[in-house]
Amino acid sequence: MHSPHLWKSIVTFHFLKINGTVTNLFISFDALHMLEYMGQPCNPSPDYKYDLCISEQIDRMNMEQYQCTSPWDLGLNNICTNKTSSKMVFETYEEFAGLATGKCSQPCSYLAVKLEEINREVVETRNKVYFRMDELVTVLRSHYIYSELSLIAKIGGYVGLFLGVSMFQVSGLVKAFLAMLTQWYRQSWNHY
Repeated sequence: MHSPHLWKSIVTFHFLKINGTVTNLFISFDALHMLEYMGQPCNPSPDYKYDLCISEQIDRMNMEQYQCTSPWDLGLNNICTNKTSSKMVFETYEEFAGLATGKCSQPCSYLAVKLEEINREVVETRNKVYFRMDELVTVLRSHYIYSELSLIAKIGGYVGLFLGVSMFQVSGLVKAFLAMLTQWYRQSWNHY
């Protein structure tokens, strides 16, 4: 299971930089199995690796533009040795990463991780970090309520019901109009 955009998230634990702190963190996990990701189709294959797709796209773009890759990508045979190319690959890495994400679909199953700082206290000892986790993981599964055929049948049924009621009401209105017309005709005939 993959967490979307986790590959490019660089988590800086700022509390580790402060000497003598004890920090308590709470971590919660939600396992999501979706039909789409943010309105876009997702990849339902359990073997699909989003990180691998992104790395391949970045390698491909670097090779096309600079004929070499960064040392942290997959193309270890083509690492930039020229200082200028290395600098250009490094400077444009984030730009390429943004372009690459548009070429790789998100996985349909992923893990949403929430990290929350509960408290921090200053102590005279070394830094310590305590992680607390939920005993349970929330699992959310998406399902289509209707198949295409049943959705069309349901809409057709409502449209038919609406038109049927409308026709019934129209015939009632015609009858009422004819009754008023007949009454008016009788009243006007009686005056002469």
